[in-house]
Amino acid sequence: AAEPGTASGSGTDESVAGTSQQNRPEIAADPVEDGTQAPFAVLLQGLTVGQSSRVGADRYSGDFWAEVQRIELGPAVYGPGELRFALTDVDADALRKLRRTSQRIEAQAASGEISAETASAAVAGEMMELVPELLSQSPRLALESLALGLPSGNLRGSGAVWFAGEGSAPAHLFEVLAGLGGELDIEAPALSVDTFLASLAPQVEVADSEAGLGD
Repeated sequence: AAEPGTASGSGTDESVAGTSQQNRPEIAADPVEDGTQAPFAVLLQGLTVGQSSRVGADRYSGDFWAEVQRIELGPAVYGPGELRFALTDVDADALRKLRRTSQRIEAQAASGEISAETASAAVAGEMMELVPELLSQSPRLALESLALGLPSGNLRGSGAVWFAGEGSAPAHLFEVLAGLGGELDIEAPALSVDTFLASLAPQVEVADSEAGLGD
């Protein structure tokens, strides 16, 4: 059994030339006793996550997916569920540069030269500096499939976010924001939101009590 407040899992890893997949038969997080009320336990069954990447001379593309057979949030049960999205036309040179820098910073953290917090901040800073280069090929992130079984029906969705540049790296943040476009299509049963919020009620009550927001 999982220790309170921790996650446990078991399974196998499969990797084949640019493609990796992890299968987890079960992942469980037990409630955390806080002295007043225990938030609900979380259980995931039949979880699979994977990715397949392709790197050309100047562009990176990748497919990513996650599937789950059953999700338990306390008394509420959801599933099966699926999430699939594709990332295309990311500048490969900028991505390689980010990976080299991240590996160097991670090595410094592993050796104790810098703290884990400093390493995280440094990687985030490098990523922000490389955003214009990463967007120079006008990348696109497509939500190909979103599906989840809810107590009141099925949730489905699809969409995309893209950067419509002019074939060169944006010079600053305003150019990045001006070049962004997107679309999203979500279908959900009318009672889905109410049902989901109702399933979270025990945890919301605990959070409100701890924050002094209760009646």
